[in-house]
Amino acid sequence: MSFSHGVDADFDVATTSIQAYLESIDPTFDRPASEIKALGSSWVQQVVGLRSLKISLKGVFDPTLDTALWTAFDAATATAGVYYPQGNSAGMVKYSGNFRVVTYKPGPAADGKLEASAELVGDGTWQQGTVSA
Repeated sequence: MSFSHGVDADFDVATTSIQAYLESIDPTFDRPASEIKALGSSWVQQVVGLRSLKISLKGVFDPTLDTALWTAFDAATATAGVYYPQGNSAGMVKYSGNFRVVTYKPGPAADGKLEASAELVGDGTWQQGTVSA
């Protein structure tokens, strides 16, 4: 088994790694189920629906992060993305596909650090694979 610390996680927006600016990456793959309660059956059956992906990003505002997220937010087409839960070393798991930025918050500015956050949604197929050497 290959256990690792979450601090190694990475996310690429197009070809730009934004790992250095993120404090958390929270992906949710979803596939809703609908119940079938057939008369005469003592068990509920399930029919699964379409797959979807939502990713929440939180981090520290930086011009590089801002450019990557704003460009994706402002784009007329979906942006390529890759999520590396254990980092992007050879042989590690990765998830890749296209996404759209549906919410981008370059702030708030407060007493402490300037934060940034974004909500992404998958656009089309996402695939699981491994990082090549």
